[in-house]
Amino acid sequence: SVKSHRLSFSWSKTQVRNLTIPRIHFLGIFFVFSLDRIYLTMRIRGGSKKHVMVDMFLGEKSPFYESTTPVYLDKIDPAPYADFIKRMFAKGGRKIDDESVEFILEWTKRHTYYTQYLCRRIFLNGNKKINLAEVKIACSQILYENINGFLERRNLITDSQWLVLKAVAKDGVVTQPTSGDFLMRHHLGNAASVKRIFESLVDKELLLEEVSEKGRSYSVYNVFLSRWLES
Repeated sequence: SVKSHRLSFSWSKTQVRNLTIPRIHFLGIFFVFSLDRIYLTMRIRGGSKKHVMVDMFLGEKSPFYESTTPVYLDKIDPAPYADFIKRMFAKGGRKIDDESVEFILEWTKRHTYYTQYLCRRIFLNGNKKINLAEVKIACSQILYENINGFLERRNLITDSQWLVLKAVAKDGVVTQPTSGDFLMRHHLGNAASVKRIFESLVDKELLLEEVSEKGRSYSVYNVFLSRWLES
C-alpha cells in the first residue's frame, strides 16, 4: 500500500522567499515542497520503501516522530474497479466481458500497478472483443517476458529462502508462517529457521509484511513473480 503523509508549517514570508529547494530525493522517496501563501506543505509518498517510511515517521529517534498522521490506502473495492476498467476499454473502442474483468482483478490481486500493466497489455494485443482466453494469453506473455528477472532474484537468495518464497506464493497469503501446518505442507524445516527466513525476505523486499487488527500477514511482494512461482 502507498502511504501519504502531509506536514504543514507556518513560516514567515521572508523564510518562504528564502526557500530555494523545491524537491529532494532521498532513499527512493521524493520530498516535494509546494508553497501556498505563507504555508509550506510537504507531501511524502513512499512506494516499496515501506520500512523507510515507518522508521522516518514512527521511529522514536526520528526528527519526524509523531509529526504526521499516516493515511493507509487500502485496495480499491472490486465493483467500482471493474466498472472503471470496462469504461476505459470502451473508451478505447474495446469490449471486455465481466468474467474477464473479474479474472484480471483476481490475478493481479487488485494491486493498481499490476492491474494497469495487464490491462495495457490486453489493450495493445489489439482484440476488439476481449474474453477470458485473451486475458490468459496476456498473462502468459507477461510471465514469459519476466522470466529472466525472476531467475535473477532466484540467484540472489539461498535455496531455503527460495522454497519459502514459493510456499508463500502457493498459499497466496500466510498469517502463521511458523505453524506446524504451513511447515509440514511445504516441507520447510523447523520454525526458528523459517522465522529468520521470513525476516530476511521481508528485508530484501521479496515478501510484503502487512499488519492489521487481525495480526501480521505475508505475501510475495511482486504479484507477477508470485503468479509465476505458483504455476
